[in-house]
Amino acid sequence: MLAALVLVVLAVAVLPAARVAAGGPGRGHAKVVGSSTEKHSNYFPKDAKNQFREKLKNSVGEIKPEDTEFYYFSSFDKNADEHLDGNELRDAFLQYDYDEPTTLAEIEEIVDGILEEDDHDNDGRISWAEYLASESIHEHLGED
Repeated sequence: MLAALVLVVLAVAVLPAARVAAGGPGRGHAKVVGSSTEKHSNYFPKDAKNQFREKLKNSVGEIKPEDTEFYYFSSFDKNADEHLDGNELRDAFLQYDYDEPTTLAEIEEIVDGILEEDDHDNDGRISWAEYLASESIHEHLGED
């Protein structure tokens, strides 16, 4: 009985802290191998990049269109390790205005989905190369 209680306490107190320390939502999910381009998800709100471009324009002025993706990625890379971990992705999604109310749990599901689809090396983070590969799929599908 005491052993069961200890396990419950560990599960409630230690595991959530370990999840945050390990890079937040999405850590530990297996990569879905062989997903087709047609099934690739676009989780950002439709006008997310427009919202970002407007904020960027207000803070640094006009930038070249070809530099927008780099600014977009690096603006969320808070620890400057050239990767977006689960916490950074979650924080990125929390910045946007959604058409419908979106809960933290829904955003964490979105982050999990991104890491499952786009984290090709299974390190629990999205690298610049993985981000560009994902964006090229969205461009191929005619998405922004």
